[in-house]
Amino acid sequence: MRKSLLLLFVILFSSVSFSQNQIISRLKQPPPNRFGISDLWAIDLNNTTRKDLKGYIVGTLTEDKDGLIVEAKTKLFTIKAGQHTYTQKDFSDADINFSKSKYKETLLRTGGFPDGDYTICITVYNEDDEVIGMENCIYHSVRTLSSVVLISPDDNSIIEEEQVVFSWVPLPNAKEYSLKIVELIGRQSPTVAMRDNRPFFQKDGIKSSNFQYPFNERQFADNKTYAWQVYLKENPEQTASEIWTFTVKKSSIAGGDTSGSGNTLKQSNITTCGEPLPNLQITNNTPDNKSANDYVNNYLKIGHFKMKVLQASGSSSNLTGKGSIVVHWLKTPIAVEFDKLKINSDTVVFSGTVFSEKDQTPEQWPYQWGINVVGNFNWTSQQVKKLDSWLHNTFSGWPVTNKLIKDFDLVQMVNDYTDNPLKLPLGFNNIKGYTIAISEMKFEPTGAKLNCLAIFPFDNDTLAFKGADIPFSPQGPSGSSGELSLIEDLTITGNVPNGDSYEVVIKKKPSGGKQVAGLIKGTFINWDCNGFNTLNVDVDILFPRSWLKPIPDNGQKAKASFTTTIEHWDDLIVQTSLSKCQIVGTSGVELEVNELWFDNSISLNPQSISFPSNYPNNLTQGPDFKGFFLKQAKISLPNNFLSTSNQPVEITLSNMIINKQGLTGSISANNLLSFPNGKISSMSASVDSVKIFMLCSSVTEAYVRGKIVLPVSESNQQNALLYKINLMNSNSLQVSLQPQNDIKAKLFGDASLTLANTSTFNMWLNSNPKFVVNLNGQFNMANLDLFNIKRINIKTNFQNLKLDYDESRTQQQGKLQIDAGQWSFASPQKSIANIPITIKNIKYEKLQSQGNEVLTGSLSFKVEVNLSDKFSGSSGLSIIGSVIKNNNGVLVPNLNSVLIDTINLNVNLASVKVKGQIAFFNEIANPVLGNGFGGVI
Repeated sequence: MRKSLLLLFVILFSSVSFSQNQIISRLKQPPPNRFGISDLWAIDLNNTTRKDLKGYIVGTLTEDKDGLIVEAKTKLFTIKAGQHTYTQKDFSDADINFSKSKYKETLLRTGGFPDGDYTICITVYNEDDEVIGMENCIYHSVRTLSSVVLISPDDNSIIEEEQVVFSWVPLPNAKEYSLKIVELIGRQSPTVAMRDNRPFFQKDGIKSSNFQYPFNERQFADNKTYAWQVYLKENPEQTASEIWTFTVKKSSIAGGDTSGSGNTLKQSNITTCGEPLPNLQITNNTPDNKSANDYVNNYLKIGHFKMKVLQASGSSSNLTGKGSIVVHWLKTPIAVEFDKLKINSDTVVFSGTVFSEKDQTPEQWPYQWGINVVGNFNWTSQQVKKLDSWLHNTFSGWPVTNKLIKDFDLVQMVNDYTDNPLKLPLGFNNIKGYTIAISEMKFEPTGAKLNCLAIFPFDNDTLAFKGADIPFSPQGPSGSSGELSLIEDLTITGNVPNGDSYEVVIKKKPSGGKQVAGLIKGTFINWDCNGFNTLNVDVDILFPRSWLKPIPDNGQKAKASFTTTIEHWDDLIVQTSLSKCQIVGTSGVELEVNELWFDNSISLNPQSISFPSNYPNNLTQGPDFKGFFLKQAKISLPNNFLSTSNQPVEITLSNMIINKQGLTGSISANNLLSFPNGKISSMSASVDSVKIFMLCSSVTEAYVRGKIVLPVSESNQQNALLYKINLMNSNSLQVSLQPQNDIKAKLFGDASLTLANTSTFNMWLNSNPKFVVNLNGQFNMANLDLFNIKRINIKTNFQNLKLDYDESRTQQQGKLQIDAGQWSFASPQKSIANIPITIKNIKYEKLQSQGNEVLTGSLSFKVEVNLSDKFSGSSGLSIIGSVIKNNNGVLVPNLNSVLIDTINLNVNLASVKVKGQIAFFNEIANPVLGNGFGGVI
């Protein structure tokens, strides 16, 4: 029994295995780092049955991170006996379904799949949906090696050994590489340093994917950070690697002899940059007995500095001359002059001042210090700009001079220039023109001070800064005092396409430099011995009045403001604020910003940025975009649109762009106020939808849709008219009305009004609701009983029935005024109490309003009765109504009464002639007689 079962199992297993292996499939491996849709169908099929089979193939493509990407299924086809190769053209009608749209978009755009790790599988089925070829899978990775990938030193690594080896992943077919290394200055980012700084080292023509830094090249400095990048010289933009950094940490180098004897000056042990030194106390105040020659080519100590005396006259008690002081953090010796110094036996100056020498400059610029000088430091922005030109050898008509020391080597400077020191002004930290210029220094027995200026390029202009009386030591300027303030506000004006202009105002520090609401106001530079550190900017950006207007409108421009600290203007991304304003061209739509970003970075965007769907393709997007990104704001419709509880209609706006072309974005919202919970200019209404589309500050579409009830009708759905209000006018809003059906005019005795599409509606934007409605259509009182008047039948056409409302008018003037317009008196037949009548005249008369009434008046008809040419009469029918403003501020009509004037009779028969009057009276008009009638014959 066991053998039989085992045999049966073997037979079943063998038959199943055979059926699933009738077709042996093999996917061909795609080319390295490339993979397109055709690679799904590069298949070898081996039909082992020796006969043709009908079948189809199911394929799947998955990516390790994103899972299933593609499912594909071929149509039924003939699988020929033997081994055959199939390609995409054999399955051109296959069904292919993408479950991840981004892969489809990349495939359509580039012809290949993006970088990733893919698994491709196929299974072959017969026409009965049975597996005849077991699943076959291959694995394939795609890496678009268009840019170099760095290996070592690791990013942000610490280098301690002297031999530095740089290595990277080789690019296919690359023959030579270029390596660039720059030093980071201050708080520069690696991107800015690589872009702006002079190369510390650069090497082209590297033939392998590693490079050992040469011993005979300039050596890396201790505690300095460097950035490095590798690229192909023939195509640097596409092949450039990421920018990595490393910091060098060597054992400290012992300082040499710093005594005052001898003719050489060795570098002293220097503490941390900006660290304050101990206060100097000089107890020996007795002059030595040396002559001037004893000091020449020797060193004196003044404060914390050593001065080499180059020229001298006098003696220890009255020494005058010139010298050189090495300022280590400037990496250069400074030319100085002095008069009447007193020096003790320790070769220490205990009385007198040493001043920096002034270089010959194109103009006489302000100087505060000097021998026999009583000066000032009143530099202007224009003078600083001229100084910058001189430092950069661009001063017209002036010989080229070397006045920038950014890349000078300290050791070389001491050896070569100690006897030929540099005069001031002197510039350093020259990063793409960002220059700090030391204009003058003074050295005293107990300390040293300097005056300096700074030049900071900004949007095709220059920011000029100055700092006076800044203490400094051999290690650098005082950490708390190394600050240069903007000399004066700088306003940059830019034109926009419509001829208007925007303004960027860089503001100087307010008087006293106090903090406001926790923020340091004003624009100033922080710097230390490494040079430029950070820039604190205080900026107002004023938008063109053709784009935005402030609320309340004071005639000025809407303003965005921010205060922040940056290292480079092109790195600036900051969240800012915008005062409440009105969007021009939208009839008073208000904008109140919740989250606004200013993006001036050339390499990044705010993390949350999303360009609106209507943003033009030809305008800059991505990291190169510069402008404002409005992440979230509140939009308020004009104050004509309110809820019945007097709340404004507000909409949330997101993802709007403001750049030099203007505002671009869209606003769309539905079901904001349901009927009858809203009011528009005091009329019961709804706000069903709002749409506003702006393209470069051109409002291409702006409207509000909903339902509205005219003040002649009660507020209900039957009387609601569809409206569309165009918001693209400046003051007067055009309202188009779309009647759904006849409306009942309560004010006119519940008559039905059939309104024509030629009716017009205008509404004005101001603090007091104001509108004018001109109605055209048909007036119909069909067998109506009004009070004691029975069976009124009047049907007629009218034109220019005007409803004129102005909240600013007095009650006596009539806030709501009605003009009856023109009426048709022709057929059809009209009657009252089944008596045929003819209408001769219709008018609307204003009556005295009382209480909260905005209108009281009567619609009056002149009526004639003509039973025959022998029997006639005349009278008047008056429908008296009023309109009030209820507690919710909505206009509500009332029907007060209906009156018939005295009827004049005229009977002219052969045998009888009668003339008389019939008078009708009611208790409202005649409370004495009450309801009734009387007559005279």
